[in-house]
Amino acid sequence: MKQDSAPSAPLPPMHCLAAFEALARLGTVARAARELGVSRSALSHSIGLLEHRLQTGLILRYSPAVQLSSAGRTYYEAVHQFVRGIAEGLYELSESSRIPLRLSVSPGMSRLWLSGRLPAFRARHPRIDLSLTVTEGVADVLGHQTDVAIRYGGLAEPGTTSVGLWEETVAPVAAPALAADCAASDLARLVHGVPLLEHRAWAWRDWLARLGRDDLAPAAPVLAGRDLILVLEAAAAGQGVALAPMRLAAPYLKAGRLRRAHASVAPGKPYHAVTASRHLGRPAVSAFLHWLAREAAADAALGGNR
Repeated sequence: MKQDSAPSAPLPPMHCLAAFEALARLGTVARAARELGVSRSALSHSIGLLEHRLQTGLILRYSPAVQLSSAGRTYYEAVHQFVRGIAEGLYELSESSRIPLRLSVSPGMSRLWLSGRLPAFRARHPRIDLSLTVTEGVADVLGHQTDVAIRYGGLAEPGTTSVGLWEETVAPVAAPALAADCAASDLARLVHGVPLLEHRAWAWRDWLARLGRDDLAPAAPVLAGRDLILVLEAAAAGQGVALAPMRLAAPYLKAGRLRRAHASVAPGKPYHAVTASRHLGRPAVSAFLHWLAREAAADAALGGNR
């Protein structure tokens, strides 16, 4: 006669799982306690109770940043999915529940295109709490710090899904007076006769190569920045000619602060939104990706890439 299998061990208390998930995800006791609305001592007590219940150590070090043990890293993967699944299930069932969505965007994309559109997303999805990280770095969407990243160029990593937004075009821009002086210049005079400004993503040498003019070696830029806003502001102040992605530069062009400084235009790389493939079914991720694709298409229909 087949014997009954041994009963499964009960789950640890929910407050212990929530404390561990927040601590491992946020990286410090202070941030985790603040998010959960508990004291540091209460949070530490929950972690101690969890380790006692599991009979294994999860945390190697608490300060200055939390360091998980090997067992802690493995357990976090399961706990994170469990806690998130509960929150998202409740979101589907209750009209008063909320869920977070973490975005990672470059400064230029954030200030020149995305930020002004986010109120429309919040109005459409008022129960999704947006957290926006502005960085030039490439976010790791396979980890747990970012749900969706908006990137310029780059290849999709294994385990990720990319949603195309638009193919960028790149052209020289300058303050109106300087642009007027440069408009009739040939490329050789342009890249040697005026100060050049450059963002690393839109380098003059690469732009000339895309035009098929590898024979022209541009002068060294007088300003090479990592922030598109900085480069465009310098151009608007008359400090030189910058290469600019046309859709992101549109606010400057429409305001008359910048003008096209030459007729030549070269194709750039695509902008795309990236998420871990396993996150595609999550309600917040799905809602944001669909909304973002519609916004990009509507912008293109209005001539946003000219």
